[in-house]
Amino acid sequence: MRKIIKILIFSVFIIFFIWIGWHAYNAVNFKKYTYSSEKNPFELKGAYHLHTIYSDGIRTPEGIAERALRAGLDFIIITDHGNPNRKSLNHQGWMKGILVIAGSEISVREGHFVALGFKIPSNRISVRAKYAMRQVRELGGFSIIAHPYNIRNPWTGWEAKDFLGIEIINMDSAWRKGFIFSIPYYLLYPLNPQHSLLKMIDFPQRNLKKWDELCFNKRIYGFFAVDAHLFYGSLFKILNLHVLINKPLSSNFLEAKEMIFDALSKGRFYNAIEGAAQADGFRFWAERGEKRFEMGEQTRVRLPVNLYVKAPFPYNIEIRLIHRGRVVLKTRKKMINFSARKYGPYRIEVYLLEPSPLNKKIPWIVSNPIFLRKIKSGGNKR
Repeated sequence: MRKIIKILIFSVFIIFFIWIGWHAYNAVNFKKYTYSSEKNPFELKGAYHLHTIYSDGIRTPEGIAERALRAGLDFIIITDHGNPNRKSLNHQGWMKGILVIAGSEISVREGHFVALGFKIPSNRISVRAKYAMRQVRELGGFSIIAHPYNIRNPWTGWEAKDFLGIEIINMDSAWRKGFIFSIPYYLLYPLNPQHSLLKMIDFPQRNLKKWDELCFNKRIYGFFAVDAHLFYGSLFKILNLHVLINKPLSSNFLEAKEMIFDALSKGRFYNAIEGAAQADGFRFWAERGEKRFEMGEQTRVRLPVNLYVKAPFPYNIEIRLIHRGRVVLKTRKKMINFSARKYGPYRIEVYLLEPSPLNKKIPWIVSNPIFLRKIKSGGNKR
């Protein structure tokens, strides 16, 4: 009996090491393409939600910037814990050629939220969500609900009104949620970090559903968050924000910082699981007559409105147009012209159909919505 058990255990180990070896060396090499951002809008790539030695991260802002440079990023957003974290807020600037800007991850009784673009207050921020978010707004900033369904501290402050965003994918939550099932991929990490991390991402169904519900009557933006405390370099190659601005990024730090926060606060960005494939060049906009409405914009307008999508990727993809949480168009074409005849938020999900470690049920690109609202009687169109 003991001999049989030993043979079984040995067989399991052999199979496991074969599995590890297959995943480690079965990397998918996607076609690289050249995309020039030297046109309007200018496209920048960055990573949001990072922790440094000023809270529970393991590296300095300079050390993280060095890894961001190697990953090909333009900016990073530090979000150290605090109410607010004054050390990281006072340690921003151009580092290693990377724009390093900071906010704070605020702990309140109802969970955590990220505050960005605010003036440093003289006092601490409230520990009650609705008051804390109001303070951030009054300080010129905006708030993003962090890891809303995290198993340790899920968000319960949905009655708060002064938030502008919600995290759709959070890598720290992803590995915590599926820790047991992800153990084999932790062992794979030293051999193939990108493959390992992509396998840990789960379909964010609950987050997407809540986001769509919030967008029915309110302008809310979705964020992919690396939530990095370590493994910065690997995570920078997995989740990115692609920010669209109307002119080249300023070399002046304060101006450059304002440009990024302004674009984020207006939803002028899309999210990509960059570790699955290069995602530069995606565009989503709307037109009615001579008027053009950009991704993230909310407008009061008469219908119909034409929605346009441009996805110039050398991969097989599927584009889904989502209206109020429902798929209203599904196509494998890379250019879309859709006549919107109903009011509400419209957003795009792009799925990668190529062989990839990324689960095909998980959207590779998620845009921010365009919010089409009914014109108020006797009111303005905008």
